[in-house]
Amino acid sequence: MKIVYFILLSFFITSCSAKHYKELSSEKYKNINIPKDYTAIYCSCDKNPLLLKIIQELREVGLKVIIIDDYNKLDKIKSSFKSIVIYGYSKQINGSPKNITTTKLVSHSESSDCGKGCTVSREWNELVRNTVTSSGNSIHNNVLIYKIDENTELLLALNSGDKYSINLVTEQETGSKENVISESNAYEFVSGTNKVVSTKRDKLEKPIEVEKNEKGILIGYIPFSGLGQGLSMVYYYSDMFGLGFDTLYYKEEETSTSGEYKILEKEELSTNLIYAKFHPPINTSFYMQFGILNRDWLLERQHKIAINNRNTTKFVATYGDYSFFFGGGWNWIWDNGFSFTFGLLSMISEPDYEYVEENYYYVTEYGKEYWEKKVEAKDLKTPAFIKVGWMF
Repeated sequence: MKIVYFILLSFFITSCSAKHYKELSSEKYKNINIPKDYTAIYCSCDKNPLLLKIIQELREVGLKVIIIDDYNKLDKIKSSFKSIVIYGYSKQINGSPKNITTTKLVSHSESSDCGKGCTVSREWNELVRNTVTSSGNSIHNNVLIYKIDENTELLLALNSGDKYSINLVTEQETGSKENVISESNAYEFVSGTNKVVSTKRDKLEKPIEVEKNEKGILIGYIPFSGLGQGLSMVYYYSDMFGLGFDTLYYKEEETSTSGEYKILEKEELSTNLIYAKFHPPINTSFYMQFGILNRDWLLERQHKIAINNRNTTKFVATYGDYSFFFGGGWNWIWDNGFSFTFGLLSMISEPDYEYVEENYYYVTEYGKEYWEKKVEAKDLKTPAFIKVGWMF
């Protein structure tokens, strides 16, 4: 009798296990291959979280990404361009409120005295259930990925929650159509809890490093800035990071008269800046920069007696040789390489004032206050600038 009972119990447990356990490896992944020499394009007007996640993953595996601000501008891209265009859209789902039971494991412990030198302790866990109300509203994010070359092909349609695998593939083919030798190197990233290795990757003995994003040198001219005119050069070792050097120079002299006095004003600014430049992946036209500058700045106001050109008083403002700065702005680079930049800098620029008295003339407190306000009005702490240039 005991043997029959044991057999029935084993059969019952086996039946329950078959109903409640599922092999995760059987879950399906959506898989596509993207040629490595293609360029991904998306619109900055798309704020779809799923799209932005895919774009970031494509950047990480080395695919070049171009941002446009209007999908109508796709027509302006060169016909020889091989592109992957990514569209995102979202849909608001309005549902009815639902009550959802949540559980939480709470730990407890207590101690009690059981006599002289005796303590009893115990610990236990309590499963606490709470009921919360959900609005039933949700947003479904979706993404369409198209390959555009000689033809247009829908590569992949993704919904929120889908598991996907995208391979970056390099293909080289030689021979005739009847006898084609093909070599394929795949680089893969997978979204989801379980990684599914593609069949092409199984054939590789050793992964090959993906090429980084395109490098380039941006040469520019600075026709206008709060520190004068000059030249700029930025070396981009990826489409997000660059190292730059700017050199600027400004000089102005002015002579005026006030009653019996002649006033000579001089401003001379020589500035060199070395900086790091960062373009966030969400909007690559916007950038931030920080670095160090070397400067030789002199502001001077000399008073003379007009009739005999004799010196009376001099007001001088100078600045330290080095300072840190940071800034930001927008840098647009077109397909033909032309670049336009508008930016703003902020730096530590506290001047040192010096006053010279000659031939028995004195500098008044009013004169000092007037000079210091005049220097501050030049706003050398936060100069703006415009650059035009070319990317090589």
